[in-house]
Amino acid sequence: MIQDADEHTTPLVVTARFSYLRLRKSSYSPEDLASWRERARAWVADGVDVYVYIKHEENPDAPRIALDLASGIT
Repeated sequence: MIQDADEHTTPLVVTARFSYLRLRKSSYSPEDLASWRERARAWVADGVDVYVYIKHEENPDAPRIALDLASGIT
């Protein structure tokens, strides 16, 4: 599991054929999301199944962020 949160980010190391990516910051810039999209795309290209979770509490943009990321990864 890789977590990106306001408090900390875990190491960006995939150690299995799947990865749970938790994007938990209060907000993400378009550049931040583009970076995560590229990382996830690279992992998928390497044969890793990537599951992305977006912080949704009090975040009305979470569904849009999820759709944007999904359309750019697969």
